[in-house]
Amino acid sequence: MGTGLLCPPTQTPGTQRTESSPVLNNSASRTPGAYIRKDYDQRKILVIDDELIWHRLLKRLFAGYDVQAAGSCSAGVSMVEKFKPDCILLDFHLNDGDAVSVCSALRKNGKKFDVPVVVVSSDPGAEITAYAECRAAYFVLKGSQTMLELATIVDKLLHNDEVVHHGEEPRVEPSN
Repeated sequence: MGTGLLCPPTQTPGTQRTESSPVLNNSASRTPGAYIRKDYDQRKILVIDDELIWHRLLKRLFAGYDVQAAGSCSAGVSMVEKFKPDCILLDFHLNDGDAVSVCSALRKNGKKFDVPVVVVSSDPGAEITAYAECRAAYFVLKGSQTMLELATIVDKLLHNDEVVHHGEEPRVEPSN
C-alpha cells in the first residue's frame, strides 16, 4: 500500500518519463518514513555529525533532497563553503568541537550567515545553548518523538513556512 507521496523523476531503461506523469511512492520499495519532495526542487541539506549511522539515516529520510555529510566541525565548515546548503542538520557534540564552534566559524569576521541550522543532539541540556549561542532555527532531541517530525520541520524551514517549536508558541524574530 503506497503512502501517496510523489517520488522524484526517475526513468526505467527503455521508458519515457515526464514531469506530468508522477510516480507514486511505493512503500514496498521505499524506506518507511522517507520524505520525498513533491516539487523536485533538489534543495541541499548538509548533515554534520560524527556518527556514520546518522549520515545514512538522514540521507534516506531526505531522499528527495541533495544531501551531503561531514563527520567533523572542520569538515562541516569547509563543506558549507563548497556545497552551499539550504539547511544544515548539526549534531551538537562532535569529536573536534561542538555546534557552537561550527556556528561561530560560519559567522566569523562579520559574515552574514542566513542558512537555517537545526541542531540535533541526544543531550537535552544542549537545547538552551543551541538557541542562544548557535542561533539555531530548531533543536531536535535524537531519539525523541520530535525526531519523527524532522522532515516536516526542515521542509517548512526551506520554504519559509511558520515552524512552531514542539510544545511552544511561534517565536517572533526582531526585524533588522
